[in-house]
Amino acid sequence: MSEFFVGRQPIYGKSGDLVAYELLFREDGTATRADILDGNIATAHVIVGIYGSRGLAALSAGKRLFINATETMLTSGVLTLLPSDQVVVEVLEDVEVTPKLINALQDLRSQGFTVALDDWTDDRERGELLALADIIKVEVPVYTQPRLAELAGRLQARGLALLAEKVETAQQHTLCRHLGFSYFQGYHYARAETLQHDDLRAGRLSTLRLVALLQDPDSSTKKLAELIEHDPALSVKVLRLCNSAAIGWRRINTVEDAIRILGVRKVQQLATLLGMLRLSGGGGESARLGLTRAKACELLAPRHEASPRSAFLLGLLSILEDALGISFAELAQEIPFDSHLREALLGNRQSPLGLCLASTLAFEQEPSAHEATQMSTRRFSQAYLEAMVWANSIADEMGMD
Repeated sequence: MSEFFVGRQPIYGKSGDLVAYELLFREDGTATRADILDGNIATAHVIVGIYGSRGLAALSAGKRLFINATETMLTSGVLTLLPSDQVVVEVLEDVEVTPKLINALQDLRSQGFTVALDDWTDDRERGELLALADIIKVEVPVYTQPRLAELAGRLQARGLALLAEKVETAQQHTLCRHLGFSYFQGYHYARAETLQHDDLRAGRLSTLRLVALLQDPDSSTKKLAELIEHDPALSVKVLRLCNSAAIGWRRINTVEDAIRILGVRKVQQLATLLGMLRLSGGGGESARLGLTRAKACELLAPRHEASPRSAFLLGLLSILEDALGISFAELAQEIPFDSHLREALLGNRQSPLGLCLASTLAFEQEPSAHEATQMSTRRFSQAYLEAMVWANSIADEMGMD
């Protein structure tokens, strides 16, 4: 059976609010055609079998999911196992238009699924699909401004909603909003605002130093409690999270109680999470992404013979270069990270920790980028999916947007 992977990319609305995620599914590049068929069906079954409807909702944080669908997935009927109110079926650009495909799309629409067409071009053969679509995805950089305006006007005249993909600059975003695009996706939205004020940066560096100190593997209950309690706001949040449904405990009244009941490692992890949320502004997609990367790195650590503790922190730190407005090289100089973590932060992707992060980042990239890493295995996919579900549960517990 073909191996496959899954990645997730956020989709935003006109006002900048997160409205959906695109899930990227691909088989690996070495599969035979028979293997590809099995792999496509297996991909959908993995989602349904492992997570079901409730799991998909957790995976999406309550947002809709755009599911990349190959010809085999569309015509096999397996997508009908997914909840139509949570899923947008995205027809990939290389799917051949056949009577069988038309019938499959008609069946999906009759069951309440929303249909999107990926990477739209004015291909005469694909024009037949417009009558079966709700959303058209337009790759913005390939069009000139006049051509984009003409295309947008023509598609909107047919009552179709437009999604701008691969938006890389503020200028492209402004243009697409002006042209009436409803949805937006691309690198521009993943970049955190860079801090401009030295006092804000200094405050966040102070929090980052606290996060680094929390990683001491030899920390005693008393030492860890004192470190957390020195920051009253952090203490309150640690206790709140320790008493949450996400952790599963109740009536923990002090930080020392939390450490005795949950263990030093668990409380270190929770305090680190809260410190990192403070660094990232307390919420938003950037914070969710950091949580996901952290958990994924931790889950992948044993496979790379890396420290789960350090891998977890590395995943959290990976979102901070833009947020703090300073490079990882500066962070590594100013913060007392251990040598292995420092090496991975500085870009060594061949070290055990570096491989954890490289594997995790691969799930957020385009398929061609992922395939180049040779990490497209079911085990990695399931680890990343598990990490996304965990991150969303923590984010919901903390009241993050």
